[in-house]
Amino acid sequence: MNIGHERSERLRELIARPRGVCTLGARDAWAATLLQIKGYSSIYLGGYGAATARGQRDQKIYPSDYMISLARVVARAVDVPVMVDMDEGGAGVHDTRENFELALETTRAAGVHWEDQILPKRCGQLMGKAVFDFEMAVPRMRCAIDAVREVRKEAVFMARTDAFVAAGHHHDEKAGGDIDEVVKRGLAYADAGADIVWCEFPRTDLRHAFETFAEEMHKTGRHPQLPLGFNISPSNLWGATSVTRDELNQWGYRYLFCTYGLLLAEAFSGGAWSFADDFRSNPTFALAGLQERLRHVSGLEKYEPNNIVNKLLGITEATALELRYDPSAEARFATSEGHR
Repeated sequence: MNIGHERSERLRELIARPRGVCTLGARDAWAATLLQIKGYSSIYLGGYGAATARGQRDQKIYPSDYMISLARVVARAVDVPVMVDMDEGGAGVHDTRENFELALETTRAAGVHWEDQILPKRCGQLMGKAVFDFEMAVPRMRCAIDAVREVRKEAVFMARTDAFVAAGHHHDEKAGGDIDEVVKRGLAYADAGADIVWCEFPRTDLRHAFETFAEEMHKTGRHPQLPLGFNISPSNLWGATSVTRDELNQWGYRYLFCTYGLLLAEAFSGGAWSFADDFRSNPTFALAGLQERLRHVSGLEKYEPNNIVNKLLGITEATALELRYDPSAEARFATSEGHR
């Protein structure tokens, strides 16, 4: 068994634990090395951090093979399992198949994930996102899963849906988004062979949705023990009333991760070393503390601490550009939720 196979098996073992995995995102090999030194058992390699390493926004501006190249470097730099963000996989099924095959054939990545956004894609916390229709999303998801299984059957596959607050989708007032649609998609993705299902939520005040999604995913009997993924996103403000790791674990969330919290700590608060310790102990409270410290950093007063990186990378100007040149942009922005 080669290194990639061993790491995939290790990641499966970690996710199967009662508390699962709680990890931070690394945007480069140095950040991944720091996390390994701090005792993290797994590392998340996400598109947001990868984009900022190039001075870009998380709007799939980087080349289609960039995440594969980055995964090759990062997964070689550490000994722990790495989960790699593969975005929407590519423009078509041929791109999707080839990219996922390459990700598992040419890197030591332990797992990969695919999302059901359509191009032009973006960070799930931003406005303007839209998703494939259900009838298209399921076979596209299956294409990615089949490609992975043919190369490395034990690799961990995480399926992500952005349908909760995507453009044009139903908005349930109690849930805060389209809970029926994401449950429908989550079950279909699990039926297709996904090892973990992740629903991207846009805010922290959606405890009812967090719990309901998990309950509905597990109660049908189709996948009663299915691990769920949860993004403790720095794009949201986490406070004392936010969910805790224990609550998320109780609901069945076993892969907890923070996309670019370490990036914020490194860039603005100077506390990457201590933040890594704090997050492992109590992830949501660690982010709340980090965001409070950012409020008092000289030069950052005009920014909201949950949207600093988006603003510095020009998301306002990017939104204006889309509205100017993309005929579909106005409708997408009007019928989706997120930062702008």
